[in-house]
Amino acid sequence: MDPQQRLFLQTAWQTLEDAGHAGEAPGGRRWGVYVGCATGEYLDLLRADGQSETAHAFLGNSASVLAARIAYHLDLTGPTMAIDTACSSSLVAVHLACESIRNGECDAALAGGVALMLTPRMHILTSKTGMLSPTGRTAPFDASADGIVLGEGVGAVLLKRLDRALADGDRIHGVIRGSGINGDGRTNGITAPSAAGQAALLERVRTRAGIRPEDITYVEAHGTGTPLGDPIEVKALEQALGDGGRAGSHPCGLGSVKGNIGHTTTAAGVAGLLKLLLALRHRQLPPSVNYTTPNPEIDFGRSRLRPVTALSPWLPGPSGELVGAVSSFGFSGTNAHLLVAEPPRHDDTPPEAATMMIPLSARNRPALVRNMTELADRLAADRPALADVAATLGAGRPHHGVREAFVATGTDDLVHQLRAAIDGGPRRAGTGAEERAAQRYLAGESLDWTELYRETGGRRISLPGHRFDTGSYWAGRTSRPAPDPASRLTPEPPPQSISEPAPEPSPARDGAAGPDDWMATDHLVGGTPLLPGVAVFELALRAAGTTAPARIRQVRWLRAFELTGSRTPCLVVDGERFTLSDGPDGVVRASGTLAAAAPEIPERIDPAAIGARCPRRRSGPDLYAAFAGAGIEYGPSFRALDEVRHGADEALGVLNLPPARAAEVPGRPLHPVALDAALQAVAALSAETGPQVPFALRELEIHGPVPSTGYAHVVRDEDGFTVRLAHRDGRVAVRFTGLALRPSRPAAAPVPDGTGALVHLPEWHEAGPVEDRAGDGAPARVQVVHGAGTAELAEALVAAHRAAGDHAVAVTALDPGDAPGTVYFLACEPYRGRAVQDDPAP
Repeated sequence: MDPQQRLFLQTAWQTLEDAGHAGEAPGGRRWGVYVGCATGEYLDLLRADGQSETAHAFLGNSASVLAARIAYHLDLTGPTMAIDTACSSSLVAVHLACESIRNGECDAALAGGVALMLTPRMHILTSKTGMLSPTGRTAPFDASADGIVLGEGVGAVLLKRLDRALADGDRIHGVIRGSGINGDGRTNGITAPSAAGQAALLERVRTRAGIRPEDITYVEAHGTGTPLGDPIEVKALEQALGDGGRAGSHPCGLGSVKGNIGHTTTAAGVAGLLKLLLALRHRQLPPSVNYTTPNPEIDFGRSRLRPVTALSPWLPGPSGELVGAVSSFGFSGTNAHLLVAEPPRHDDTPPEAATMMIPLSARNRPALVRNMTELADRLAADRPALADVAATLGAGRPHHGVREAFVATGTDDLVHQLRAAIDGGPRRAGTGAEERAAQRYLAGESLDWTELYRETGGRRISLPGHRFDTGSYWAGRTSRPAPDPASRLTPEPPPQSISEPAPEPSPARDGAAGPDDWMATDHLVGGTPLLPGVAVFELALRAAGTTAPARIRQVRWLRAFELTGSRTPCLVVDGERFTLSDGPDGVVRASGTLAAAAPEIPERIDPAAIGARCPRRRSGPDLYAAFAGAGIEYGPSFRALDEVRHGADEALGVLNLPPARAAEVPGRPLHPVALDAALQAVAALSAETGPQVPFALRELEIHGPVPSTGYAHVVRDEDGFTVRLAHRDGRVAVRFTGLALRPSRPAAAPVPDGTGALVHLPEWHEAGPVEDRAGDGAPARVQVVHGAGTAELAEALVAAHRAAGDHAVAVTALDPGDAPGTVYFLACEPYRGRAVQDDPAP
């Protein structure tokens, strides 16, 4: 799913919570959804990884579904649409939502916009078209303005008719007095703005709203900070304000949020609207940053327009009412304009205190405790009326299975009860109808909140809502780039090897892997010096003559390579396959597949967010002491983790290579010490099963050189473990996916000849006709190895073979002494990265 869909879905829900309208509405609500957005860049990443042609990718990256997903999940039955008019998209969305409400097509609407940049594509394109600022600084209306700076954003508002919002007791941020859209038509270039077109729109919206020019005392302009666009917009504003725009009239502040956050393209309009609403709430005008000297093409001396240079009070015009304007102009030629006035004033005197039942719920107890904590803190700081709290939490929130109910006589009393509940204290029982309602709520009943709070006079207010998980969930990069669809019309050529096979196997010796150097003395298992398993990656790329970006797949560590005597590791690359052995005819120790990788933008991790999710800490000395106690001895060269923080299924190791090894990183982009440290961090999540060592790896993604300082991020998942080795700024250099571990055994532990556990890898061969395989007709010897969950299937297989005249038996463990010709292994449950017994691996 395009992150734009997820983020706007979250923002829509937060908007409903803030408005006090997140409660269930039986039968759905006749509300609309209008979203300014464009086709995102996530599909480009999926396409580069061969994952774009799936049903999930199709729906998850469709702009129309971005809006539809909101309506689907929230059961909203009004008009639903995605709007793309470039930079004016989100303000056009707000206008269309207003029109839909006025026309009776819906009772309310969510409107807003979202814009994310997941690749450099937008920066490249805007640079090629001359739009992008070469200085990287947005300066609206200033002489130094030299172009736009791109930004990202997501925002939404909930719109209703004013009379309905007042009747519903809604918290109103502003009143849209007028809105409109138009187009520039033919200009001197398809992306060139038109002062006449903008002025005509502004004048029409103002006239239809019945607002005099002098009553507009602030304009949140489109203000992109371009030498051409800013003077044209100011000229249009002066024309639209008429006599009220002349110098000497009531001053009108001018600003642009793009100086603060950049140009958020399809979300730019709603960003300006939100800034205007905040200014109305505080009755203050924020400064327009980066403005010092006027653009020489703008004469502010002849106009009442004044760029706001400092935080200042927002004073009304002659009408006595605060009225502001917000504009958004798309390079598509579509313009949008809104006039927004301050909300009606109401009596802020809270209702008289009364005993009330206050509900709270969550999906689990920890979430409920967190909700109670945040609510208590907010109530203690803001001290809202208890009736407002009850109205918001009752009718304005969904009600989950884990619940608390408080019968309180005031806000202070409620805060006291919340603190007691957080500390695990018993619930204080109330009396009367409120206590009966609390008991019904705690029993899981659905209550009529409107009826329960009918006489309280409570209004909906802003209270803490649901806290979303902020983790990043990128699509797994497990496939090569998808071919052009046209290529499907002809047979696909065989994949190109990453290197040509060597004519003769030859040692691929790591110069630092001799038995007398730091690797031999600082990496011991059971007292035996071993080549680190991750060293095979550096050897493989070196032997293949390739560099990052690259991928290595289907890695198996079969046996440890001892760094004793004069033994030299021999790595052979044959096509895409590589093997590490004792020599040309020696025992295979490890194997894998090399795969060419198209350059791609590596993902990032957020170390601060990960650390917050990992409450337990293990120091580096403590970690290495535990390794030593288990027989895995790391000397100074391999002690590269300062600490590891971990939770139940996630860990974050702080990487800091010893100085001698860090100095080697520039010449060794896959330094084995950094890679080994990344896997050492896994130990924090597997401590309960004893020491573990790598056994298998589905894929290693290599984006660039490993860091000498950074982080090792570990996640336990259904495939085993995913491990990311990242720089200090979060850029991922290397990613392990599908890492499987097995228990560590001393390297010298004997493996009985022919009777030890086997490693079974699937290898398919085309089968000939049955008559060709009959041979001399001798009965085959068959074993069916099964567990308790597959006994019935095992007996069926045995019966089928016996009916064919074979000697077949069902067993719970392989019996090599029977010399079976055919063996079935029936999986009892899916493999999820559990320990697998095998020969010792590094």
